[in-house]
Amino acid sequence: MPLARPSAPIPEAAWTSGFREMTEPWKGAVGCLGVAVFFAMTIGIISWQALEQPPEEWVLRGRAGGVLWERRRGALLLRALPEGRTAAVVAVGGSVPATEPPPPRDRCWHDGRQFCYAWEEDAELRLSLEPPPAPATECYSVRWTPLRPDVRLKDCFSMANVSWYGGASTRAQRWPLNGAESPAQPFVSSDFSKKPAGYGPVLERYFLGSTGVTVTVAPAVPLLLSLESNKHFCLGTPAGGAAVPLRYQLCISPDVAAAHRHVGSQLGGQERALPDTALLGLPIWRYHGPEGSAAKIRRGLRSWAKRLKRHHRGSLAGDSPGDPELYVRWLQIMTFLPVMAFSTPPWLCCDTWVLNLTRRCIQRHRDFVVPLLMKYSEEWLSLGYPIFRPAWWLSPTDPTAFTIEDEFLIGDEVLVAPITEKGQTWRDIFLPGEGQRWLDTNTARVFDGGTTLTNYSAGLTEVPVFVKTS
Repeated sequence: MPLARPSAPIPEAAWTSGFREMTEPWKGAVGCLGVAVFFAMTIGIISWQALEQPPEEWVLRGRAGGVLWERRRGALLLRALPEGRTAAVVAVGGSVPATEPPPPRDRCWHDGRQFCYAWEEDAELRLSLEPPPAPATECYSVRWTPLRPDVRLKDCFSMANVSWYGGASTRAQRWPLNGAESPAQPFVSSDFSKKPAGYGPVLERYFLGSTGVTVTVAPAVPLLLSLESNKHFCLGTPAGGAAVPLRYQLCISPDVAAAHRHVGSQLGGQERALPDTALLGLPIWRYHGPEGSAAKIRRGLRSWAKRLKRHHRGSLAGDSPGDPELYVRWLQIMTFLPVMAFSTPPWLCCDTWVLNLTRRCIQRHRDFVVPLLMKYSEEWLSLGYPIFRPAWWLSPTDPTAFTIEDEFLIGDEVLVAPITEKGQTWRDIFLPGEGQRWLDTNTARVFDGGTTLTNYSAGLTEVPVFVKTS
């Protein structure tokens, strides 16, 4: 027999009247509990969203690499694919609040090759995937547009785990430029005698990283450059006047040598021409002839000097008559440069043995160095590759090669490792090119590439020179 349901109406809930009858302390306790629950739920939702959002997010992706947004630093990461190595870290925006959440994809037209985001009332960032200059290299255009006249843009490129080259010449030149220090200043040439802290006569709107990344700024872009030793270098827009966009191109290649071949070597365009090669075979002494001829010689020297790209130190006429050792060591370096130029002849500064050594160096320059220069000049004309090359040209993935500043290659086949410290008759020598073999022209000994010769002997009359045999 089924249970009978009560037909009487449901009595009024007693909890409302009970709450009204609560004492004030109990009411306060219940209110505090409600507030605590509200805050706990809010924190939980925020934490859940933070955990759900990855610390990095792809914003533009190609075949050889891509650009990610890193939330913690508000930075763009240029990353190589498929191995996923980070080639560059760029802290972007300067005064723009770049640490906001990653830019949404729906703020501008987007077809997989372009991405943009506008920080309200501050600036707009636009990234574009550019046509590749070579099959293994990928390039991205970066354009910042300020939305107010008072916005000053600055992008800083980290030096952590990256050796950087290029940029401007400084009074205390560094190779790589990681050890350089300079406040933000216009990217223009200055006279070191009048402005020691300024930038010198060699300026390149091109920066090359040991990870295979390049940064190129167009000539028309007004630019400030600052260098903070072993931390970063920054590209910025000048203050005052109208708002100025900041534009540059980021490229990534398999390694540093490939990056320079594909990007840096092509910056000068295809219109290349050699200077007067008649200057190569003969030494140049202090000149007192007609003004026009002297100017011609100076123009030729300057043109050749630009080809060196700061792979050596000093001046083509930097010998000192008061120090025979310095004179000899500089003479040994000058033997392997395009032009042998003397501000002081050896017969006015030194003993007979220095004069005889000078004759041998001039002969070696004419018979050994000049043919190499002519050979690799043709390569420069056709491909844009430099005649004088750093050690990493043959060891593009060896970290040891990235900081070698006192050796240089002539083409791919001759390594010169001069003595640059006073009183030394030995030095450490890095031989680039793992799997290759190098012959010491002084001793006829053969060594393996990719190794370092420690405390290698080099007397005052010797300069270590190695020729690649395989």
